[in-house]
Amino acid sequence: MPETDSSGVRIYLEPSLIWKFFSCSHNRLQSEMVLIAENIDTKYAVYVDEDNGVLRIHVCKGDSAPEYTQVLVNEDQCAEIATHVYRQYLFSIIIADSEPVEEDDYLSQQDMKDMQYEREDELRLAMMDFLSVALGSDLESVMIDLEDGQVEDILDHILQYLAEEHGVSVWRPMFVENEQTGVEEFCEYPYANATVWEADEISGCEDGKVDGRIWPLESEIG
Repeated sequence: MPETDSSGVRIYLEPSLIWKFFSCSHNRLQSEMVLIAENIDTKYAVYVDEDNGVLRIHVCKGDSAPEYTQVLVNEDQCAEIATHVYRQYLFSIIIADSEPVEEDDYLSQQDMKDMQYEREDELRLAMMDFLSVALGSDLESVMIDLEDGQVEDILDHILQYLAEEHGVSVWRPMFVENEQTGVEEFCEYPYANATVWEADEISGCEDGKVDGRIWPLESEIG
């Protein structure tokens, strides 16, 4: 019997067991999205499937298309992300007047842009500091010797190398175009199993090959 509580949440597969299930259920996961948890009151449900050998977790409400998709790359990350997803989408928050309120994880388009710009500034400054130390030069000299485009190019290659060669989850929020649907999506972890994207010419956020949340734009909601 599934584990049930008063909020209508049913957990069919604990977060710690999802990766093991993935390891022994490839045929099933390649052919269908498997329900692993749900809230029968709010109609939110959590599924997993496999795409080209990659495990993915999805959140859907009712029969709607997934509003959250995340690639799971190893056992520890899988358990961590699944735990967050269960808490985020399946359980209600109780406030002082005892009325249940579902947690709202929606980001507006402006929120997404702000997140992208702030993160790009952080990464660029960090790269400038790194280059200053690596080249044994002061920051001003680095800025004179290297053009902005060169710094961006070095940053792109290093982040891609960290992700692809060392399996590091690089947080670099950006808008990308899904090649299959043509829809522009917001991805926070865009490097897993993907080629590096230029900041001003982003493409190639292929479904199932992006390690990160995919948020619909405001124009696509409703």
